[in-house]
Amino acid sequence: MLRKAKLKKLKPLGNFLPDVLHKMGLAERLIEQKAVMLWSKAVGKEIRKQTVANRIEKGVLFVAVSNPVWMNELTYLKSKIIKQLNDLIGAKVVKDIKFYLK
Repeated sequence: MLRKAKLKKLKPLGNFLPDVLHKMGLAERLIEQKAVMLWSKAVGKEIRKQTVANRIEKGVLFVAVSNPVWMNELTYLKSKIIKQLNDLIGAKVVKDIKFYLK
């Protein structure tokens, strides 16, 4: 009987997890990490082959690029990529992208 009472009090993790993450200061960090995870989807197959999104810090996404030619091309496309990423995330998370050679 006691076991049934305890089971009734259990609540799904999804009901309180967002609040816990926010209180711990992790909610924003998780949202930022979406930029790294969604990089491939945002840029497409050709760019994905030449790049690796490594990390994001304070709204700046750091992306390794295979060669200088691609780095130049991506610098030209930066604002478009930022918009695509933020649209996929559903928030203005990515403020800048720093490209560097692998």
